[in-house]
Amino acid sequence: MLSVVFGKRRFRNDERGNVALAFGLALVPIAGAAGIALDYQSASNTRFTLQTEADAAALEVMRAAVEVQTNSANLLKTPFERSAMIEQKAAAILAARQAMARSRTADSATDVVLSGRWEDILKTEYTLTASGKVKKLFNITGMGSPATTMPVKTIASAKMDVKTSSSTSVPKMANPGYEAGDYNRIYAYCYDDAKKLEASKGRSKMTPISSNGTSGSYVELTSGAAFQSVQMPVCEGNEVLSWRLYNVRGQRTNSNAWPKDTYNNTTKLWSQTDKSGYEIYNHYSDTKLNGNSGLEDYAFRGDAFGFNSPIKMMETVVCDTMDQCTPGKPGSLITGGKNRSPNPQNASCQPGKFMYMGWEDRPFLMRNLGINDFSSNNSFQWTDSDYDDITLVISCPEKKITQYTSKVWLSK
Repeated sequence: MLSVVFGKRRFRNDERGNVALAFGLALVPIAGAAGIALDYQSASNTRFTLQTEADAAALEVMRAAVEVQTNSANLLKTPFERSAMIEQKAAAILAARQAMARSRTADSATDVVLSGRWEDILKTEYTLTASGKVKKLFNITGMGSPATTMPVKTIASAKMDVKTSSSTSVPKMANPGYEAGDYNRIYAYCYDDAKKLEASKGRSKMTPISSNGTSGSYVELTSGAAFQSVQMPVCEGNEVLSWRLYNVRGQRTNSNAWPKDTYNNTTKLWSQTDKSGYEIYNHYSDTKLNGNSGLEDYAFRGDAFGFNSPIKMMETVVCDTMDQCTPGKPGSLITGGKNRSPNPQNASCQPGKFMYMGWEDRPFLMRNLGINDFSSNNSFQWTDSDYDDITLVISCPEKKITQYTSKVWLSK
């Protein structure tokens, strides 16, 4: 009996085997941590491989684009034909690089896909995305994610070094808006938003293209030889074709109040001299392009009245045909009516299309500022908001690459 009692004590006090038990209990989190580390390393290796393939593919696509655009055999092809050739080459490169990426990651990943998109219509920047699913090693019930794969993704973007220009022809139609009592002159110019803080405010190549001035039998710059001889500005690099409305209150038929524009044959630039003693306002569109959509943003901020908020003063409509952009024509997209908000375009002005532009020479600025009493005859306040005081229809500008170089680089 005594031996039994002592045997139980020895068993209770015996610590042999505790190490094995502790090790067994610790093994699960240790193995988990090791599995997580291995999964992380596998994901990092796979991402590095995909990034390498994405970088190489993006550069290869851009080099192919340069080769198509600069090959003398393609000079007689249209921009659309060259664009189709570039798309075809890009698709072939993408397919080959995707096959290579899948081969290199066969042991560690599944569903590897390479996809790309052009960031601009001229195909000077290309963004490529590589994605896949990394096979997980760590999948112990109750620890970690129950998924057997985890996603990975990487992005590469390549650009080519080019010089570009953008231009359009003389407006297809100009309606001077003789209903208006104000003198209105429309200018085309080039705007570079990156230079807006410079003395020029980013505006250059200011060119008069139309007006509603009539004095006796004289009609200023709306049709005929004078109108057809207008040379539209050519915008380069980041410049965007923009529009300026020069307004002289109540002076449509008084030529003494009209500005004098002089063309310098040496510099190929216009200069302007205002007439003093008249109520004059300038409105600048300072046009910018919105991201990938290419939609034009006509700001009309600041200069006319000293406010930095957008001013609703121009209606724009993009049309497939001239008839769609011509008021009164069957199938015309142009609406009418007074005291309304201008219809903004819902598509970018792409080459081959037309754009209707209708101005309100006395914008609804005061109502925008919360002032609704328009009983005063003050010309600063009064407006009928019909957006047809002066109208134009233009061919959408065609942007061209004027110079390529062999320089291609990863931009991000």
